[in-house]
Amino acid sequence: MNQVKPRNLQEFLRGYCFQVEERPGHRIYRGTTGFFGPLYNCNLPPGFEEVEEWDDGPYRRVWKNDAERTVVTYVEGDVDVVVCDNDETYRATLQDMAEFYAG
Repeated sequence: MNQVKPRNLQEFLRGYCFQVEERPGHRIYRGTTGFFGPLYNCNLPPGFEEVEEWDDGPYRRVWKNDAERTVVTYVEGDVDVVVCDNDETYRATLQDMAEFYAG
């Protein structure tokens, strides 16, 4: 696992993600922490806040960064990072996630 706190989003992506999927309005970066265990806030670059109502104990945790229009999801060692190109796509992504995790 990356022990040095990333200074920015690009460092985080280089440290944890090895695949990117381009979609209209956003990119999804996929990767892993390299172990099964919690991903703590200290491993995220500055500006991320946890969305506790979307968490599921230590197995799933979700953070968002409004300034970067980015959502990080950690599930059992896997990391997905959605980076939106504009505010409209970011709001739609947050709405979709809120609906998904509510049900």
